[in-house]
Amino acid sequence: MAWLPALGLALLMATPPQDSPRLRTLLANGTAILVERFAGAKVLTVQVFAGARGVQETPETHGHRHLLEHLILRGKRGDLDRRLERLGIFFTGRTHRDALQLEFIGRPNQLDAMLSAVQELLDPPSFDEATIARELAVMREEFALVPDHQRLSRTAWQAAYGVSGLDPFGTEESIAQATSAKLRELHLRMFHPGNVVVVVAGDVEIQGATAKVQPIVEDRGSDAELPTLPLREGKPSREEAPDAFGEARGAIVSGLGEATVATLCAAYGIAMWVENAYVTYTPSATGGLVIVGRTDANNALGSVIEELTEGDEALMFAPAKELAKGWLREQLAAPTSAASLRGLLMVQSASLRPETLLESVDSVGWTSFRQAIARFKQDQAAIAVGTRR
Repeated sequence: MAWLPALGLALLMATPPQDSPRLRTLLANGTAILVERFAGAKVLTVQVFAGARGVQETPETHGHRHLLEHLILRGKRGDLDRRLERLGIFFTGRTHRDALQLEFIGRPNQLDAMLSAVQELLDPPSFDEATIARELAVMREEFALVPDHQRLSRTAWQAAYGVSGLDPFGTEESIAQATSAKLRELHLRMFHPGNVVVVVAGDVEIQGATAKVQPIVEDRGSDAELPTLPLREGKPSREEAPDAFGEARGAIVSGLGEATVATLCAAYGIAMWVENAYVTYTPSATGGLVIVGRTDANNALGSVIEELTEGDEALMFAPAKELAKGWLREQLAAPTSAASLRGLLMVQSASLRPETLLESVDSVGWTSFRQAIARFKQDQAAIAVGTRR
């Protein structure tokens, strides 16, 4: 999944996030629980994150986590989606490079039903080969519908990071190598207690909601040790994306420090400067890309970035920081987006908080902003150029 914040006046005028009461609980087995109360919220979300430690993508296995996401959404009896839909609960999944995310959205009084489904998904599954084959057919249709911004993004990641930048979406060829035994083993490693974060956000009583989540996850154990996620080391490069229109410039960033926050600000400045541009960034503690792109053919994104002057950058500086803060505030203002951002950070490290990123924006100075702009230029960036005709 990619974060695709909208640009414009709405972000500049975004109100500061409410200081919602939250409770973070770290269990002895390594699982983390976060409950955040949004008083008066009309929706309740329960989100489960399974980290990528121990299940990193390889040329042979990339896309297997994506396939497993599809399969576990079916539940033990293959009808979990229909059972939840009858209750009015929306249920979806996303496969990020750093985590698998499963999301339930319902009404504030449906916590028990959602947690029952969470319990079902945490239990080791068993899939027969016929079920896997049917899901592969569904995924082939999904491959045909991949939007251009995602095609450009995966090309930029591959250009910058090679094997360590493999798209978790996978390919038809790599996913076809999955078997029932491999997927069951993948589930055991992916949902290792130390890899799991459960987030509840909505109009709930914090202590009570935590007490309901805890018995579902506290008795799960594993003898396996989780490895540390390696830091990604990227390099400037350029690759063509023959299946896409447009161009994407990926600034290579390491971790979640001030340089990365400055780069996010710079991305918003460029997107403000370039008509119809978008920003894509998924926070990663192990390194990644902040991407600015356009998905129309023969666009001038690259030439505009290369021709930016110091005066242009000076005009961008203040509004770019406000746009970055606006995006972060917008994410934290609603239960579903707040749970997504908090969970994605916590599954990488339980101590990571989006407020730290928000506070870092204010410390971005003129020099670091200009250095960040330079990361989008051709001698430093990972560039994907669409060549589809």
